[in-house]
Amino acid sequence: FRFFKQRYLTRNASATFYVSRQFLQNRYPSNSPLIAAVSDVVVRQNDFYRRPTRPESQFKIGMIGTLKNKLKGVHIAIKACNILKSRNITNFTFHVLGPGNIEPWQDKVNAMGLKDYIVFDGIRKSGQPVLEWLRDLDIYIQPSFQEGLPRAVVEAMAQSLPVIGSDAGGIPELIDKDWVFKRGRTKALACLIEKMMSDKHIMELQGQRNYNTAQGYIYENLDKKWNDFWKNVKIMAAQNLPR
Repeated sequence: FRFFKQRYLTRNASATFYVSRQFLQNRYPSNSPLIAAVSDVVVRQNDFYRRPTRPESQFKIGMIGTLKNKLKGVHIAIKACNILKSRNITNFTFHVLGPGNIEPWQDKVNAMGLKDYIVFDGIRKSGQPVLEWLRDLDIYIQPSFQEGLPRAVVEAMAQSLPVIGSDAGGIPELIDKDWVFKRGRTKALACLIEKMMSDKHIMELQGQRNYNTAQGYIYENLDKKWNDFWKNVKIMAAQNLPR
């Protein structure tokens, strides 16, 4: 019901503001005379970080997502780790940052024999503590089933991290299409992680590519677009006021 209601409202709106470039536009098309596509995810110039080149013999993989449900795909990531281990790929640890009860997840991890590979890091305050957590990673993954335009992915990109993500929401708008997999496909995620870990040059290229792409989400670059949209809304409203 909410989906169809939102489609109706968007289609008939006087002005429409999207936070994606394509995903939401396709899901909620609009006939508005005034349409803007400007992200609500922003990063500050000081938040950017060029990840130094380092010889990876042990890889630290991470993702940000709640443990309260399965929408972020934490269970998919854990299964992918189990596939890697079954292929004798053991030079990694996988870290999850996010809220929720760790105990049932830890029980599953222990039952799968992944106790030494999976780490639940709890939560951090937003801002610098999260950025510092990201900077300690080698690869970021986002195996979500549902997304808008995920802030965590943009922040990871701003830290010059290579990113692997599902095809949920706006993720394919952000990262290289070669590193996008169909949501829920555990084996596909495992294969992409293995491929990235096997080629240091690919990691560096993807990290640089993501760093450059994230520049488009700097606050100063988006502020003018937001202001222009609302100025035009104000003009439209004034023109439609009764005389």
